[in-house]
Amino acid sequence: MILVVDDSPFTGEAIAFALNAAGFEVELARDLHDIERVREPPDLILMDVVLDEAYGDELATVLRTTRGFRCPILLMSALPEGELAHRVVDAKLDGYVAKHEGLRAIVAAVRRVLKGGSVAPVARLELASRFDLFAHQRLSRVDALMLRADLWDVRAIEAEMHGLAGDAELVGKTSIATAARICRDAAGQSELELVAAITDLARLLGALDRDSKN
Repeated sequence: MILVVDDSPFTGEAIAFALNAAGFEVELARDLHDIERVREPPDLILMDVVLDEAYGDELATVLRTTRGFRCPILLMSALPEGELAHRVVDAKLDGYVAKHEGLRAIVAAVRRVLKGGSVAPVARLELASRFDLFAHQRLSRVDALMLRADLWDVRAIEAEMHGLAGDAELVGKTSIATAARICRDAAGQSELELVAAITDLARLLGALDRDSKN
């Protein structure tokens, strides 16, 4: 069994979909509470780095010391590969895979570690439709936060945009990933910059809508 730890619903579902298609059994966890409910020791853990509660490499160390998990742990993230490699060495983990390499690369990395399964084709149309849905949900939540001063929460906006960037990297939507990172960075600057960045992102998502219907 492969335990996939990622707080993005889209990313978790997409990775589980690809791994299931390749013949692997998968269990999803979004946070430490979900991990605590895992009863069967996993054969491999795919751990996102930037989680709501902690960094994945720190959580991996906790799992090994408190839960006794001795299985291989691979980090996965949209962070720069140099940073991922550094985190793997510091936490004494078993490797990493960058989200921008896509689902096939994640499946291939799992195969290398577990020596099984197949690199199955991914249903791109279905994933694109799911990505479209989750991307619009994230944008809607950010819009709601921006509409009222009492709801304005820079950290929440940054988290939504960071999550969207990771989701987009996973399915090769690099322009969306870049726009989401610009929004994330603008959230800590000025409201005017953030509004402009969100407007640009919304335009890109509108184009994505049209592309998925053609």
